[in-house]
Amino acid sequence: MNNQQNPHIALTWAPEGKTNRGRPKVTWRRTVEGERQKMGFATWSKAVTPARDREGWRKQVNGPILPEET
Repeated sequence: MNNQQNPHIALTWAPEGKTNRGRPKVTWRRTVEGERQKMGFATWSKAVTPARDREGWRKQVNGPILPEET
């Protein structure tokens, strides 16, 4: 993926400054990071290769519902 495309920028962006007190906000990035970890990929680079196989990826992503999601 090109470094200037929006998904790449969104996944690699790190905001500066302090965070607010309290519960962290549910963001798109945190949601995607959690889903990646649930699928068993330790890093984004390890998820890239299986994602290139479109048919296999769709089967994995649209497969059965995980037990903790029911």
